[in-house]
Formats: sequence, structure tokens, C-alpha cells
Amino acid sequence: MSATTQTTATGTTSLIAPASNTNSSSSLWDTANAKLDPKIQEVLATVNTVNGRVVDAVLNEAVTQQRALAAKRWKIIIRGKEVILRDVLAKIIRWIDHFKAVGDIAVQFNSGAASLPWAAVRFLLQVAVDDKQYLEATIEGIEIVTQTIATYAAVETLYMDSDFELHTQIRSKVLGLYVHILSFLGESIRYSTNDVTSKSHV
Repeated sequence: MSATTQTTATGTTSLIAPASNTNSSSSLWDTANAKLDPKIQEVLATVNTVNGRVVDAVLNEAVTQQRALAAKRWKIIIRGKEVILRDVLAKIIRWIDHFKAVGDIAVQFNSGAASLPWAAVRFLLQVAVDDKQYLEATIEGIEIVTQTIATYAAVETLYMDSDFELHTQIRSKVLGLYVHILSFLGESIRYSTNDVTSKSHV
């Protein structure tokens, strides 16, 4: 099976794989969600309320927040280096764009457990942009998550077709990665919720 390329809206080039069995990624995210602590599952379920195309919703949110951060001109220090937050949002937008360019695999991320990571990212962007301290603590993780989701959507597409599932070893590693992603997102949401609650009682 071969892959082609497509130039995205941001001018970058992404892999486009042939049509494939779109149940694989969905089942991986379902399985990853099932392995989570029930409390984390509940937290993620509370933010998975987007109607329609969740990937489009998170892209629109990222663009909106990038504009807001550009106006605020916020900068933070990450590992000793000054980082302009607007630029981090630009990276997040590019990774979402990459994901959308993977092709029809993106369609399945609009419902069920497969929509959880994107719904969680959207929620965290909404919360973080109004709290510089929280943004500083989470923005790098959010960027890594979007990069990983986009990258492994392409990996899944390249390693499967209508007749073959992911090789067992690769599937196991991707599943473990998805569990870590959902755990990180769930813990981040829980932290943000607790932080808001504690501030309201100050």
C-alpha cells in the first residue's frame, strides 16, 4: 500500500493514505478509554459534548485563542527558553491541519471515544487562555498531544488496509500511547476544574 501527499492549508505537506478500515483507530481509542481509571473516564465524558465535527471545533478554538494570545503578547519560559505563546498555538493549528489532511480516518473522530482527545484539547485551550499560569503549565503538553494524535493517525493509516489490522506489536504500543494521552488530558482537566473551584472560594 502506498501513500500520496497533499499540501495543507498552512502550506505544509502531509501524508495521505488510501482508504482503509476506519474501525481500527476508533477501537483503539475505545480500548484506551476502557483502561482508564473510572474517575478519569468521567472527567473526559464531561467535556466530550461537541455537536458535529469535533476536529473542526478544536481547530476553530485554536485559531480563536491564537488571536487572543497575539493581542495579549504573552510569553513564558519553557526549559530555560522564552517562548511566545502565540507561536505555540500556531504549531497546534498546524498539527490539527496535518491530522485533517490524513484523509478519511479523521471522519471517525467525530463520535464515541475517538472524539475524546480532541474534545479534551478544545476544553483545555478554552480554560488555559485566560490563565497564564495554567497555560504555562499545560501548553507544551497540549502541543505534544496534538502532534502525537496527528502523527499516529497517519501511522495507523499506513499500517493497515481493508484486509489487515495493525501488527500486534505496533498496535500494543499505539494503544499504550493513547492511554497515556487520555490520562494526561483527563488529569489536566481535573486539575483545571479543581483550580477554578479553589479560586472561587478564595
